[in-house]
Amino acid sequence: MRTLTRIAAVMILFLGFGCNRESAHNAASEEEFAHKVLEAQQPVLVDFYADWCGPCRRLSPVLERIAQDYIGKATLVKINVDHSPKLATRYQIQSVPTVILFVDGRAKRRWSGIQPEKTYRAALNEAIRNNGEEE
Repeated sequence: MRTLTRIAAVMILFLGFGCNRESAHNAASEEEFAHKVLEAQQPVLVDFYADWCGPCRRLSPVLERIAQDYIGKATLVKINVDHSPKLATRYQIQSVPTVILFVDGRAKRRWSGIQPEKTYRAALNEAIRNNGEEE
């Protein structure tokens, strides 16, 4: 019985059950989305994820690091697709993780699955350089 308890504890830690990866400073509900993303004055990376998604958990620290490096120039917002199904439907999220770069309230770039960190940085740098101008 002890062995089963230990295995269950390890599985819970490994799978991340009960782990909420939403940070208070960048999580957004459906109600907050318009303000935090569509009305933003700077580029916004939106991470559509699910708590049960292994690749999402691997991508999270990469996006958090990018967010720290771009403070004042760009923002990261996280949307849990299980808590915000209307947003997931509106932006046609068919797999997680999906990251969408919004500039001036419009979706400019979109990635499904994990991309190299430099891919997100290059897109942000371009958006900042263009300062929202039409491409």
